[in-house]
Amino acid sequence: MTKKEEPAADAGGLRDAGPWLAGTDSPLGRLRYALAPVSFDGGPRDWTRPPGAWGADPARWL
Repeated sequence: MTKKEEPAADAGGLRDAGPWLAGTDSPLGRLRYALAPVSFDGGPRDWTRPPGAWGADPARWL
């Protein structure tokens, strides 16, 4: 498991969330979302595809 460096806090104690956010184009427009909170060597860092429209994918258990 790799440890990520946390960004420094500003004068108000707030941190920049940028390192934990990503963006992608989707059928719903531009989507900004949080990356997974845990990462490991060889594991995916991001989603493989953007979300689809509601009901577009068949219901199934993973």
